[in-house]
Amino acid sequence: MALRPGLPGYERRYSLAHALGHHLFHKDAQSIDYLRFHSLTPGAPSEEEQAQIAEVESEADLFAAYLLVPHEKLAPYLEREEIWKDSDPAQSLALEFRVPVEAMRIRLVYERCLRLRNRD
Repeated sequence: MALRPGLPGYERRYSLAHALGHHLFHKDAQSIDYLRFHSLTPGAPSEEEQAQIAEVESEADLFAAYLLVPHEKLAPYLEREEIWKDSDPAQSLALEFRVPVEAMRIRLVYERCLRLRNRD
C-alpha cells in the first residue's frame, strides 16, 4: 500500500484504516480491477464491476469509521445537548476525533440507526 505524499494526518489514519478493512474483509475480491477503476487508464469497469466496487468501498469505509470512532468514545459526545445545536455536528466531531468529516457522517448515520433500534 502506498500513501500520497503530503496527506494530512487525519486522512492518513483514515486511508490506513480503510485499507485494513479491505485486507480483512475483501481478500476474495481480487477479480475487481481497482487500478482501472481508480485511474485514468482506458477501459472503464462494467456496471457490474462498478456495483461490486461500490459495495466493497462502502464496507471498507464503514469499517474505518468504526475503527477510528468506536461507540464507547463517541457515546459521551452524543449525550451532550450542545453537539446537536451545531448546524453540522459531523464537522465538529470530526475535528475532535481527527477523522475526515465523511467518516464522521457515516458513524453518525449508523449510530442513530443503532440508537433507534435499541429503543424498540
